[in-house]
Amino acid sequence: MARNSYRLGDYKITESSTDDVRWEAHHGFGALQEGRCFRKGAILFIGPAENEQVGFLKGDFLDHIKASPAWSKTRYYCSAVDLYHCDTGKRVDKQEMLMWMLGRGRGDERKTPKEGTFRLGRYEITRIGREMKKL
Repeated sequence: MARNSYRLGDYKITESSTDDVRWEAHHGFGALQEGRCFRKGAILFIGPAENEQVGFLKGDFLDHIKASPAWSKTRYYCSAVDLYHCDTGKRVDKQEMLMWMLGRGRGDERKTPKEGTFRLGRYEITRIGREMKKL
């Protein structure tokens, strides 16, 4: 199985020939964490850590990934995030994120108003124009 490696900030992103995307990052003192990534449109979601193992010191890890080309397959990325459904407040589970990769989302995509202020739980969301802020 062919694998391609990329760098994205302090992350090493590895993509297999089966479109499985994983990440690795330095953690603690000489440790390495890894996990799965999920793509949804133009966003790469860096999922939670699934494994930790002995790795490099941070400088050595960054030097190691420096040789890899920059990740350019999505326009945005998002890390260390828990996703929730707006209507139910329930957490989006790993299985649903896997379905995104296969293009089998819930099918209830909603049109977003162009501008305005909205309430989402205890948050106030203000949307101005159509621009999306890059993370």
